Order: sequence, then C-alpha cells, then structure tokens
Amino acid sequence: MKILIADDEEPTATILKNFLSAKGYGDVDVFFSGTEAMEAVKGKNYDIAFLDAHMPNVSGTEIARHIKENHLKAKVVTKENYGAER
Repeated sequence: MKILIADDEEPTATILKNFLSAKGYGDVDVFFSGTEAMEAVKGKNYDIAFLDAHMPNVSGTEIARHIKENHLKAKVVTKENYGAER
C-alpha cells in the first residue's frame, strides 16, 4: 500500500508516519510542503493520502481536488487545525 502524508507541521507528520510504520506500512512518503506533495501525487499512484487541509502555497484541499478530478484511486483523509495559530 502506497501512502502519502502531507503536513506542514513536521511533528504531526512524523508521528503519523511512525504509527503507520509500526503497523507494518512501509511505503510511506512524507512531505512538509503542499507543493511537493502535489508533485508526488502527479507522479505516483497512492492508495491513501493523509492531507493537512491548510498548508501554505498548495493546500491539502487542492491536492484532494486534484485526486478527485483526475480519477486517481487514492482515498483521502484531511485534517483541520481549528484554533491553532498560523
């Protein structure tokens, strides 16, 4: 299973990657930039994408829209940080 994590908050992305690795998921790509994650989605067919909805430049919402509009197979999970300072 190919998994993408895109989150500009490095600790959050690292915790999720470590959790998935501990559960036996080894093919996990982590990006701390929406721009890099979008390029990755265009070049690799992921099974699941964990996306931070609010990242600078390219948001997780934009990446999710790209996945849907291009009929990619990735299931999308987004997160919001309500109340977090930006």
